[in-house]
Amino acid sequence: MSTSRRERFGFTTNCKKIDRKLTLVPPKTAKSRRTLVMPPLIVDRLREHEQRQVAEKIWAGSKWEEAGLLFANRTGGSTQARHVIEQFHQALELGGMRRIRFHDLGHSCATLLLVQGVSPRVVMEVLGHSEIALTMNAYSRRTGLGTTGFVSSDHRRYYT
Repeated sequence: MSTSRRERFGFTTNCKKIDRKLTLVPPKTAKSRRTLVMPPLIVDRLREHEQRQVAEKIWAGSKWEEAGLLFANRTGGSTQARHVIEQFHQALELGGMRRIRFHDLGHSCATLLLVQGVSPRVVMEVLGHSEIALTMNAYSRRTGLGTTGFVSSDHRRYYT
């Protein structure tokens, strides 16, 4: 397995609560339907997750609802947002990290990418922003953009 390998994942649906039930819907805009490039560490974890999900399908048997979800409940349906957030907070606690909102993951991602020298245009695309100004206005002060002492060539390999 090469560390320079790139994998792409397409995300083509969102979950939205309609009449108190989670429903798969198309993204709000055409730009929201995009492919993300992910480094091998993430790809490997997703492949492991996929293997666990195959075992869950077998365990659930005829109760499994095939919806094509990357993250599903024990019968293949949509997971509840509160459950995902609870698991996220448990993972932070186990890792000895401070509690943050799930929403803050996008901010953390942008900040880390920019500090590591990833092009603001690429960060804009990863976040799904429509304009570079939105990305730069939101994150340039947080990152001290222009600082080159934090650039990791290994990290750049996946996002440039």
